[in-house]
Amino acid sequence: MNVVTAFAAVGLTAVSWDDTLSRAGARAFRHALDYREPYCRMSENEVVLLMDAVLAMRLERGTKALMLEAAKALTADQALTAYAMASELMRSDGPYSAEERRRLDLLALMLSISQVEAERIDSVFELLHAPWSQPFWSTARLRPHACHHRTRYPGGCRADGPRRAHSAGGSCGHGDALLPPEAAVAA
Repeated sequence: MNVVTAFAAVGLTAVSWDDTLSRAGARAFRHALDYREPYCRMSENEVVLLMDAVLAMRLERGTKALMLEAAKALTADQALTAYAMASELMRSDGPYSAEERRRLDLLALMLSISQVEAERIDSVFELLHAPWSQPFWSTARLRPHACHHRTRYPGGCRADGPRRAHSAGGSCGHGDALLPPEAAVAA
């Protein structure tokens, strides 16, 4: 199996883990490939033929054997990217179901991705696909950086040219970081 097929196999398996490839799943998978080399240079027909070939391999060999074969074809970095694509595809239609979570854990194991690394990747998509009723920014605080210019220029910062007043939070406006509430500190 070549790298192009292996990467596609991981994504296609993610959208059809329950042995159903919905129109929405196929569209999400195609979108995941649209801006990625070499898929973005493939014609519509070539992508359809690739998807058909991967589905045929899956039916012939089974999902587990297909994923093990794909894992052998991918480098460590490609495996991380493939896992991230699979995680986002599974998360994009709502919170991970227990079965999706189990499938992702198994995929991480097959791709030799540590649990810590897999959880880090999954947490990105939890934030990216968070419901609007509880957006991430409602649970995070903007923490100003420790501006060393403050001591040199009390009341302002000249790091980027003219003096800029520090906000009430103590920031001159450059270098602010978005942190989860447990990591945020009072200014």
